[in-house]
Amino acid sequence: IQSFTFSNLKFIDELNIYENCIHSIDKNTFYNLSTLQLLNLNQNKISKIHQEAFKWLKSLKYLYLKHNLISRVEFKYFKNLGNLERLDLSFNLIKNLYSETFNSLQNLE
Repeated sequence: IQSFTFSNLKFIDELNIYENCIHSIDKNTFYNLSTLQLLNLNQNKISKIHQEAFKWLKSLKYLYLKHNLISRVEFKYFKNLGNLERLDLSFNLIKNLYSETFNSLQNLE
C-alpha cells in the first residue's frame, strides 16, 4: 500500500482491508489516522512492512496481520502502539522474534 493512501480518512476508527493481495506497507501508508482503533490486514500477501509504518496509529487497539507472508518482525513496528490490546501475527513465516519487540505493548491481552 502506497504512502498517504488513507490520509484523507482522518476520523476513521476501523479499517478492514483483508483479502486484498497487499504485498507491502509503506512508511506513511497510515499517515493521519491517529483515531484508528482497529486495523485488519488479515489474509493478504504482506511480506514487507516499513519499520515505521504503524507510527501514526497512536489510538490503535486491535491489529490483525494473520495469514500473511511476514518473516521478520522489527522492533520499531510496534514502538508507538502503547494502546494496543490485541495483536495477531499467527500463520505467518516468522522465524525469530527479539524479546524487546513487544516491550512498548503494555496493554496487550
